[in-house]
Amino acid sequence: MSDSSRAVLCIDAGNTLVKWCTQPDWKAGFLLNGPVSSFSSQGLKGQSDNWPQFERLLRHDLLFPGLSAVLLCSVLGIGLEEKMRVLCSTLGLPLHILSVRAYQPVNSAYINPASLGRDRWAATLAVSNESRHPVNLLVSFGTATTLDALVDQAGWQHLGGYIVPGVQTMFSSLHVNTAELPRVDLDSASLSVHRVIGSQALALPQPAWPESTTRAISEGVVNMQVAMVQACAQRLEQQFGQKACIWLTGGFASLVLPRLSEARILEHAVFRGQLLDYQLHREQAA
Repeated sequence: MSDSSRAVLCIDAGNTLVKWCTQPDWKAGFLLNGPVSSFSSQGLKGQSDNWPQFERLLRHDLLFPGLSAVLLCSVLGIGLEEKMRVLCSTLGLPLHILSVRAYQPVNSAYINPASLGRDRWAATLAVSNESRHPVNLLVSFGTATTLDALVDQAGWQHLGGYIVPGVQTMFSSLHVNTAELPRVDLDSASLSVHRVIGSQALALPQPAWPESTTRAISEGVVNMQVAMVQACAQRLEQQFGQKACIWLTGGFASLVLPRLSEARILEHAVFRGQLLDYQLHREQAA
C-alpha cells in the first residue's frame, strides 16, 4: 500500500479554533506533514451556515492524492458532526469521528464516559501511548484548562480530572467584568521586566511582588494555573506514593512551562490521539 493511500486529514474542532493537519501514513504514528493550520470556530456552534471553510479545507489542493479518510475530533456539538458527514459523503471521503470508547489500552472511570470531552480523551490516548511512567497528569491549556489523571496499574486507567477557566479566559473575564482593569494578552503577560535607562531597554530581575496592574493580572493568572497543576500532582503523589509525570499541551503550555520545570510538553496531543484512535478502530474492525 502506498503512502498516499494511507494519508489522512486530522481535524481538531475546538472552542476557539479549528485546527487541522495531514498525515502521510497513519500506520507510522504521528508524522506532521507541514505546519498545523487553523481557522476560527466562531459561528460554528449551534445553528449556523458558516460551513464553506470546511468544504474549502476538504477540497484543498495541497492534500495528498488518494486521501483515505478524514478524522474529526470535535467539541462543537452534534450539528457540526452531521454537517461533516454530509460533506464527506458528498466528496466521497470516509469520515471517522472520535468518541470515548472502551478500548483496551485505556479505560475511563467517568460515570458516563460518553460525556468526557473528546479532546481530553484524544490527549489521554496520546499520553498512554507516549508515557513510560505509571502515574501521569495531563494538563491541556486552551479556552479551558483541563487536568486529567492517568495511571498504569495492570492497564491504563483514566481516573477523571478537573476543568477550570483557561489563561485567556481568565484575562478576558477580569477585563470584561470589572470597570477599570485593562485587557491583558499573551504579549503583555511576559514574565520579564524592562526599564529604559538612557536610550536602552534593559531586562531586570523580577521584583518579589508585581509592581503594575498588568503584571498583577498576568502573574496572578499564570500562578493560579501553576498552583492548580502542582496541587493535582501532589494529590497523585500522595495517592500512589510516587511523583506524577506532568504532560503539558495546548496553546498556552509554553507560557506555563517555565514555572513547572519538571513538566514536559506533548505537542499536538489531540492529533496524536486521533491517529491512535483510528488505528485501534481499524484493528478492531478487521
